[in-house]
Amino acid sequence: VLLARGADHSPWCSEVALIVSAEPARGLCPRPWPRLIDRFTVWRRGAQAIWLEPDGVRIYSDLDDRGSRPWVPVPVPSHQHSEPPPNSRKGGYASSVAGTQPRDPSANEPDTPSEP
Repeated sequence: VLLARGADHSPWCSEVALIVSAEPARGLCPRPWPRLIDRFTVWRRGAQAIWLEPDGVRIYSDLDDRGSRPWVPVPVPSHQHSEPPPNSRKGGYASSVAGTQPRDPSANEPDTPSEP
């Protein structure tokens, strides 16, 4: 296992079964490169469990466990976010629930029948 920092090419590429990097590590090793867990791997597939076994490395991700189902969130690239979620705006939860206007306090008063 090689713990990499930065994007410098490593002389150990041919001797390792797995590269782990907290930064994007594309192009770190020439092809055929070893298995790679980098920032983008974790972003796409979630947490990673690693087993070092006699016949190689076994990796199991959070996405492997949850599967690809409609209710499993898919990472969205930051350039596709159009605006922040409503609760992050000034005013918090109360001002974002039903529009941006505060609720009229008189709305809690009981209805009175109108006179014909």
